[in-house]
Amino acid sequence: MPNPFDIPLIQLARTIVALKPQLIDEMGVEALQFIDDNFAMQGYQGRTFIKWAPRKKEDKKRPGRAILVDTATLRRSFIKTDHATGTTISTDVPYARYHNEGDHSTGYSTPRRTFGTSRPFSRNLPQRQFLPITPDDSPVLNQKIETQLINTITAALPH
Repeated sequence: MPNPFDIPLIQLARTIVALKPQLIDEMGVEALQFIDDNFAMQGYQGRTFIKWAPRKKEDKKRPGRAILVDTATLRRSFIKTDHATGTTISTDVPYARYHNEGDHSTGYSTPRRTFGTSRPFSRNLPQRQFLPITPDDSPVLNQKIETQLINTITAALPH
């Protein structure tokens, strides 16, 4: 016969195992909402809130237009893929990494109308982070996920 003090722990373990697919799904949903919130706030919620750098040139036709949401291609491109051990957030937009991490690289291009040597160009793109680069990069996201998981587990336990 099991120890009476172990019964609640056994029930908790069974509940968590039964809820694992739902918990993984909720983690991904929270991460997608976190990304969408960052686009809405025009900044990144990391250890502190980091507002995105403004445009170098103001859009004359639409002054005050939000950054990175003209067509919302990047904002809508994020998808989650659930696995047995976790969830993965990904995008198929090729420039997502350059915006998230910033890019200060130099490359070479061949001019279109003139023939001759290649000209160097600088891709000086400021960092406009919307997705954590490392898992502990955003305590805000970690707290949201933790709260959601605790609420789900608590609601499933017998009272």
